[in-house]
Amino acid sequence: VSPRSNMFAAAVNNRFYMFGGIAVVPISSAYDATLQAGWSFNWGTLPGLSVARGNGATASAGNLIFIIGGITNSGSTDRFDIYNTQTGQFQNATPFPAARTGMSAVTLDDSIFVIGGYDSNPDQPTAAVEKYPLPIVGISPAEQLPVSFAQINGYPNPFNGTIQLAIDLPAGGVNELTIYDLQGRKLRTLHRGHLGAGRHMFRWNAEDDAGRPAASGVYVAVLKGKQHLRQFRIVYVK
Repeated sequence: VSPRSNMFAAAVNNRFYMFGGIAVVPISSAYDATLQAGWSFNWGTLPGLSVARGNGATASAGNLIFIIGGITNSGSTDRFDIYNTQTGQFQNATPFPAARTGMSAVTLDDSIFVIGGYDSNPDQPTAAVEKYPLPIVGISPAEQLPVSFAQINGYPNPFNGTIQLAIDLPAGGVNELTIYDLQGRKLRTLHRGHLGAGRHMFRWNAEDDAGRPAASGVYVAVLKGKQHLRQFRIVYVK
């Protein structure tokens, strides 16, 4: 493992993860490690960051590690990457509203809080505390899908048993309606195929594609089409 400072680091499921950092200049290499007897570490190599950077913020939720902002060889960045510790793969997420370095981040409930750091003025720290919803991995936010007036709603919400999901489409086309948990895991695909313009009704009975019951908690129904991407938060109470 090469020496570095200001890296992105997190611990998930008793494993330490380290991405990028500063070694005179920003670097991209990444590693994971498990603790062995005698306080030694067993290191492994991970896929590196697509853009070398360090001195940003790291947060985690479930099996996901969020790598936020930092400084690159070209200056501060608003880049936001997600590393899935189960699949060992990265996914780009929608960039943050402004480039930021030297900040802290934490996840709480279903949100990411980004705290302090430096924005456009590298000589003046900011006191800003910003809150963002946790991204839903699997819907490929990097595709930058355009937004139309497609809508999705559901009732009752919270629900116990079955929820009715209503979709309103301004035009016909291929659509996918999928249920995710807050860790980005796909639970159930309710529809994949063509839908005409107008209203369409679907039901979710709190089961996954294999018929296993879902636990009580918060889920997200995602409607994805060629010209739209919509999310609707669901609360399931047994």
